[in-house]
Amino acid sequence: MGVGAGVGVGGGGGGVGVGVGVGIGGVGNGEGGGGSSAPVIPVTLGIEKPITEKPPEVKTIAVEEKPGTVTLELIAPDKIESGELYNVAVKLLSPVQTSYVLSIEGINQVVALEANEEKSVTVTLRAPEAKGSYTITASIGGTVKSKDVSLDYKPLFLYVNETKTEGGTLIDVTVKNYEQMSTELRIIKDSRSDVFLELIEGQKEYSRQLKLAQLGEYKIIAKASFQGAVVDTDEYLLAVEGTDEEKANYMLILLAFVAAMIMLGYLYYHGRHKKEIL
Repeated sequence: MGVGAGVGVGGGGGGVGVGVGVGIGGVGNGEGGGGSSAPVIPVTLGIEKPITEKPPEVKTIAVEEKPGTVTLELIAPDKIESGELYNVAVKLLSPVQTSYVLSIEGINQVVALEANEEKSVTVTLRAPEAKGSYTITASIGGTVKSKDVSLDYKPLFLYVNETKTEGGTLIDVTVKNYEQMSTELRIIKDSRSDVFLELIEGQKEYSRQLKLAQLGEYKIIAKASFQGAVVDTDEYLLAVEGTDEEKANYMLILLAFVAAMIMLGYLYYHGRHKKEIL
């Protein structure tokens, strides 16, 4: 059992109230004053689906690299964890002013180039949910370049999609574990409070929609364990921001929280000190 502190902004009179709540497993929500909504609000029930297949094995492919009108340098990591986001950059140089379609792994964009001026373009890709190695290809103006990337395979995958709304941020969370393990899905707010915890057992895919209803920074953590030992951990960071008025109220809440903790510490210390004197 853990203790969580919660703070509410009082309605009507505009006062600020502070409360301390107790949560099972360290997840606590307090209420005070006029009360405040919980940091994490479940929107849908969690859906579990068994995973019956293993991740595929991928292999590099032979790409015929060609020189063209534009000089192209392809920059990508030599190794990336499977399922993770990563950046690929290209450096472009053209002898004349022109524009071409740049294609990187099916992502196309028109790039305008000045004569003899180097230009860099960066795109974000997601590594395949697989084992082995694969080939990245980039092309522009008849020039083709490629690079082979090795995959660092681990059995746990965490995906988070964000949708901003008026009352907070909706997140669609998906966790996949390709091995018979225990998976813990945890959300920590402002680096100090556990505000959500779910346990998934076995080789499964788990998905759920949640609403982050309070301003602040959130860390979503998926942790796979086998016989008590952590095998893999994935994390996703996001911030819920609001209007200037909401930000001001949020700072007021934080100040009230700090003041309440100082007051509790003061009362505890002096109460104990009085007992020792008596």
